[in-house]
Formats: sequence, C-alpha cells, structure tokens
Amino acid sequence: MFFYMIYVICFLTPLWAAILEGGRAGVRGIVIGLLVGLAVGMGAVFGMRAVFRWVLRHPQFGKHFPTPVWIVLDSLLCLSFFASLVGLCFLAAVITRSVIHHVIA
Repeated sequence: MFFYMIYVICFLTPLWAAILEGGRAGVRGIVIGLLVGLAVGMGAVFGMRAVFRWVLRHPQFGKHFPTPVWIVLDSLLCLSFFASLVGLCFLAAVITRSVIHHVIA
C-alpha cells in the first residue's frame, strides 16, 4: 500500500505542476500541460519503481533494528525522493513553458 501511495504522489506532482503552468496560456496550454505532465509523471513512476526494486533487494532496510549506516542511507534515500519530486515539478513546468512558447506563440 505504501508503494502505491508513493507512485500516486510521483505521478500527480509533476502532472499538477505542468497543468498549473499551462493554465496561464488558456485551454490549449492546459492540454499541453496535461500531455507533458502525463509523460513526466509516468517517467517518475517508472523511475521510482526501479528504485524500490533495488531497495527491496537489500534486506538491511527491512530489519527492526538496523545499524546506523543503514539508518543514514535510509534518510538519504527519503531526502533524495523529495528532492527528485521538486526537480520533476520544475522540469515539468519548464518543459510545458517551452512547448507552449513554441506551439502557441
């Protein structure tokens, strides 16, 4: 259940950023934002699935009392997840703005 929640967050965050960026250009901008957001969101979901598969192969992440090294690695993994979400939102907004500039203007 946790993985599906993360997948939904990874999908909807760039989608929402792209739609909001496209909304400033009208209806055509929203459609372009929707398409760009879908592409970036699906890429984010597939990337997160790959990361989760890699994490699940390491049994140290599932221990009840992990060593301090694994606690630090887990914290870095969570921080990188949130940093990648911010980066994907920025990427979706920049791509949407660029496509709108070249298609509409």
